[in-house]
Amino acid sequence: MESPAEIRIFLSCVADEFVRTDPNNRLAFESYRDYLARELRDTRVRVVVKEDLVPTTGDRLQLLDETVANSQLIVHLIGDMTGESAGTEEVARLRQRHAELFADQRALAARLEDPAPISYTQWECYLAIEHQSQLLILVPEPESLRSPFHQQMEDQVFSQAGHRRLIAMLGKPWDTFLGHDSLCRKVLGALLRHGIVPMATEVPARRDGRLPTAALSAVLGLIGVKGPGARTPLPQDPAAVAKAVADTLKTGGGESGTERFLRALRAVGTDRRLTLQKTLLLLDQQVTTMQAAVQGESTVTTLCDLALAQLAAGEFEDAMQTCVEAAELAEQAMKDDPEHLIEHRQKALNAYLLCADAARAAHQSVAAQEAVLRGCRLISLAREPQLWADYYSTLADLLLSFGKAQEAEPYIRTIMALQEQNAGPASPQMATALALRARWFYTRRKWLELEAVAERIIAIQNAQPEANRPLLPTALNHLGSALLNQGLREKAGPVLRQALAECESRRGPDHPDTLTSVNNLAGWLYSHGEMGEAEPLLRRALAGFERVLGPDHPDTLNSVNNLVYLLNAKGDLKGAEPLLRRALAGQERVLGLEHPDTLTTLNNLAFLLRTKGDLPGAEPLYRRALAGCERVLGKDHPDTLGSLHNLAGLLDAKGDFAGAEALLRRALAGRERALGPEHPNTLGTLNNLARLLQDKGDLAEAETLALRAVEGARATLGAQHAETKLFEENLADIRRALAVPPEKEVGGKGKVVSN
Repeated sequence: MESPAEIRIFLSCVADEFVRTDPNNRLAFESYRDYLARELRDTRVRVVVKEDLVPTTGDRLQLLDETVANSQLIVHLIGDMTGESAGTEEVARLRQRHAELFADQRALAARLEDPAPISYTQWECYLAIEHQSQLLILVPEPESLRSPFHQQMEDQVFSQAGHRRLIAMLGKPWDTFLGHDSLCRKVLGALLRHGIVPMATEVPARRDGRLPTAALSAVLGLIGVKGPGARTPLPQDPAAVAKAVADTLKTGGGESGTERFLRALRAVGTDRRLTLQKTLLLLDQQVTTMQAAVQGESTVTTLCDLALAQLAAGEFEDAMQTCVEAAELAEQAMKDDPEHLIEHRQKALNAYLLCADAARAAHQSVAAQEAVLRGCRLISLAREPQLWADYYSTLADLLLSFGKAQEAEPYIRTIMALQEQNAGPASPQMATALALRARWFYTRRKWLELEAVAERIIAIQNAQPEANRPLLPTALNHLGSALLNQGLREKAGPVLRQALAECESRRGPDHPDTLTSVNNLAGWLYSHGEMGEAEPLLRRALAGFERVLGPDHPDTLNSVNNLVYLLNAKGDLKGAEPLLRRALAGQERVLGLEHPDTLTTLNNLAFLLRTKGDLPGAEPLYRRALAGCERVLGKDHPDTLGSLHNLAGLLDAKGDFAGAEALLRRALAGRERALGPEHPNTLGTLNNLARLLQDKGDLAEAETLALRAVEGARATLGAQHAETKLFEENLADIRRALAVPPEKEVGGKGKVVSN
């Protein structure tokens, strides 16, 4: 028996078009039902499709009738397919149960007398109208993703066209959706507007700036009433609320559009002491007002105001379209009114930037990039270098966010040169340009270069007044990471502690930058073998990211990866595997199959499976990760070389010694070039190649490489470090095989290092 508090959303659709997935290729298409269930996750929210229902009497239409009557929201998707038709006997029994079926709906009553069959999915919509249920009707855009089992059949397309005409005759409006996130935002909007969600009509409480873990948690579980002593609420007029929500949306990270939308609604509603329902209704009011203004006079200004309102109301795709219309109108004015060209161009640039904001919110990276590029083409580098640098900085930031570091690099170089020439080498503008360069070096794993750039940013920031150092915490984090990844652990520690202190004092304990600092400090402790101190920090960071950004945000998923490293080292493979699989699924969905972060997680999962002894399961993951790294990052990128190293270890374990040796030699040469001969990762590859050569019987070269590994580890890591001792054990083992007296008596078989 269902709990009375359960919210049931009935997703009325044809499974072969919107729900059914290919078990052999689940990445190709995700069920709309599964996406809704995940984004609207809460124990009291249940998304149901007809395939979930099991009739006890054999009468499916009766079961659908009961389900529709007992659902709080019916989401009816009208696609190309009708699905299976209801039988004449089922329809007859339905009419017996409802003696006055469609008595108030003449068009529906007439449809019953039409001999053309009515599909179960069409019946679901008609029954929702009969029961006066809350009904949301949505039609997919042509480019919306469909199930691999989707087919366009002429008779079904014709039937669906008639179905839409009938709905129009009944005065029932429908909207369109573009993909999973667009659908989810529209469903969330319906839940809030109609007050279906139990807590939607209560004022969100301030909780020290903490945000919900998941989309509906803000609505269902974390809402109370403001207590005494709250500050004066901000204005509640529709235009002010729309601007505030839009500004909040622009600050979002990589979370889903639905999570970003609700986060913005909650933040603005809290500031203004508005319920979530009232906030959304005010946004609807502003959209209506601006639509009327555009109809009265379609200008660049009214169109941009409408786009801002649409963005705030969660209609990201509509906002993008309106922005493009505004920008094109402004560009035409540049031609028609050259006397005011600068003014018209600025309006076009603003419209394109707003379009990019809407596209980012909708997770449409290509559209965001194209919008900024269209604006960039209006600026002359030769005549307006400062404006060019400012605008192209937005493009570089977008490209870095989308994992397109190679495309961003030439823009960053030019921006740096312009800022150095025009603003000065020690200016705040130069520091901002250097911050882009630091991000680029970080993604390319160029630690020596990152160290130099981070130190330069820190110097510029420290020369500014105390209150005007926004880049300092991130620069300190970059410097600490650069030192740590060069094996300079002793230098990295104080820098990482300073970075955390700066973040906590300037941004608070739950700011994403602070949580990143917590993660970095934990990584430093882990590198020192201080797992007991590292684990609570890693768990604090993960819990914070989940609370502030949501469980599917890229920063959260990276934090999952960091915790997995520690669990692996502790031997807790049972605890690590579900976390890794969760991170991989989230990154594939949010970032894409070949984003560098996704490939890192793929490597980590392969390593875990190899550690478990599941070599057949690990090998395809290693090979997929290596191929992706080579395509996306290049053959000499440190992540690519790490993939080579790890795949070599698996081939060695399989007994493919020739294949393993070839990969290890390639990885060693690449790491010596990219990282240096004494980098810890280079030393790990040296050690593994030495051990493999020992197994082949090539003891002379094995000893040479093992000795290099030991000497490098002593110089870089210290004599007491665990890896130094492991390398010494392997060298001693080789020397025993050579009958050469070891430096000291050690025992144990040669061991490999995975990195």
